[in-house]
Order: sequence, then C-alpha cells, then structure tokens
Amino acid sequence: MKLAKLILGIVVFSLAGYGLIIEDPADVMPYTMLFLGCYMLVMGVDEFKKMRHSYIGYALTIIGLFGLFVSVQAFLVT
Repeated sequence: MKLAKLILGIVVFSLAGYGLIIEDPADVMPYTMLFLGCYMLVMGVDEFKKMRHSYIGYALTIIGLFGLFVSVQAFLVT
C-alpha cells in the first residue's frame, strides 16, 4: 500500500504542477481527478487495513469514490 500511495501521490502532484504551468489546465483536470480519487480510495482502504474503523476511513473511501465518479463524468462529457 505504501508503494501505491507513493506512486499515486507523485502522479497527482506532477499532474497538478503541469496543470499550473500550461495555458489550459482544463485539459489535465479529469486525469488529475482520476488519480486523486484513486489516491483517496487507497488511503481509505489503508485505514481499514490498520483496523481503525474510524470515520476517517469511511470519509476517505466515500471521497475517493466521488472523485472517481466526477472524473468519469468529465471524460464522458468532453
């Protein structure tokens, strides 16, 4: 899980940085949301694996699924 979080974090950070540099950041926004949703989902699953059934795990999982839903909607609209 640490490797997945590290790789997804680097991808999200680099896509967000690239979106700040280019003139039209709307081109990279769906990809950023997709990887950010995956990152949040992995963090939520990691919280559940630690046997901490707190609200943080539920919140991260729901936010990650919502991020994936938003990114899929953005891909379908454009």
